[in-house]
Amino acid sequence: MIIGVYYIGKLPIQSFPKTTVETLDVQIDWGSQIGVSENEERIMQLYSVLKKDVINCSAHVGEYQYLLSDQDQHVNECLLKVNIKENKDIEISQIIRDYFEKNHQDVTYIISPSKTIFDYIINTDVYPFSLYISERSRLESPNTSIISKVREALDTYDIKTAAPSTQSYLALKIDWEKAGIYHVNPEQIIQTLQSLFGNYYVTDLRSSEQYVPVYLSSKDKQVNKEIINSTTITNGLNQTLPLSEFISWSIEDNYKTITADRVGEMVELGIGQYDQRLTEITDNLRRQFNTLEIRTGGQHLENVKMIAELKFIFMIAICLLYLILASQFESLVLPFIVLISVPVSAAGGLTVLYFAGHSVNILSMTGLIIMSGIVINDSILKVDMLKMGIKNGLSLQEATVAAGEKRFSAIIMTSMTTILEFVPMFFSSGLGVEIQVPMGIVLISGIIIGTFLSLSLIPVLFSYYYYFTK
Repeated sequence: MIIGVYYIGKLPIQSFPKTTVETLDVQIDWGSQIGVSENEERIMQLYSVLKKDVINCSAHVGEYQYLLSDQDQHVNECLLKVNIKENKDIEISQIIRDYFEKNHQDVTYIISPSKTIFDYIINTDVYPFSLYISERSRLESPNTSIISKVREALDTYDIKTAAPSTQSYLALKIDWEKAGIYHVNPEQIIQTLQSLFGNYYVTDLRSSEQYVPVYLSSKDKQVNKEIINSTTITNGLNQTLPLSEFISWSIEDNYKTITADRVGEMVELGIGQYDQRLTEITDNLRRQFNTLEIRTGGQHLENVKMIAELKFIFMIAICLLYLILASQFESLVLPFIVLISVPVSAAGGLTVLYFAGHSVNILSMTGLIIMSGIVINDSILKVDMLKMGIKNGLSLQEATVAAGEKRFSAIIMTSMTTILEFVPMFFSSGLGVEIQVPMGIVLISGIIIGTFLSLSLIPVLFSYYYYFTK
């Protein structure tokens, strides 16, 4: 049991078992203003590098134009789906990383396994570990230069991160003080700029306490510095003044999307693989960047919380079962004899799970609970038969032999039917089978150990109880 507890601490924690990766999704943002034709050409160059190592590739280049699509993709972005050979996902991912590092240093990309039906059910659109970064003073998202420094600091620990995509924006700033001096209405400046950019306000869509402004805009309308310099506005004194005198502009890099929660705006840095050092690294980042608010999250922390809750529920169930058995046997000691098989069987089952290369997840914990019920049932029957034999006047040895003869077949049949039910999955393949394998491993190994304990250890412990209470 001590060996089992040792290996339990080494088991990785996941929400669902790991499945065979057949397709990789590569979300690419080239980080520069390119058109669809250039985007396609770059994808073909990448495919020429991959084609000898993959089965096939398909790509969606540019904007999504489907009515029912919830995807948001720009012209300079692409979603590449790569069908790979079995167990080649790590190798292909490294080839893609090396290609981008050599040929496109400005690209932002995310490589992840394609979603399965189980991913859609449990919504695993979360990084294993994430850092949520915001400005401590204003709780808004920091600029790209600060995030770059944070990512460079993480690179020194060999931690690779994925950051939101950025895009160059035209930032226009209105000189409100100057507009007031020349009697220019600020609303007139804003309306003039909107008309230059082909952006016309129509109405608001209102629903409950929310409203969405509706604008008509023109994609073909191009605005440059010469057009702004040649545009004029009329002030409150009917004087014609150049628009350029009241605005300044600059090209700035910023994020394409803004992420926020109840705390405020933030930038999410996603980490694709959990590392035991991340807690210490995060503390170091907080000390190094003391003007930033750095919070942690991700699938790993959610999994740890979920497993902790399942363990708590399991312990509560064992405590309630102890009270029920104490009432049934009218003893405070006999329930311990019955329940001793549960932790020993659980430790054995999880040890086998460790050596089989699996993780603690929802399915393995489900198998643990089912196994515990079967093992406890066998132990209850054995102890009950021992008590009845002694109550009927048999000696301890006679009661033990009689209980073994009467309950041996029932215990073996109960265990064998459960074990044989799960054996075929080890000789099958497919997504559904891979999901259930951890549950089968815990069930079969735990039941085998529990059956042995019910037939051997439980009578021995009962004999000690009988001699000390006689």
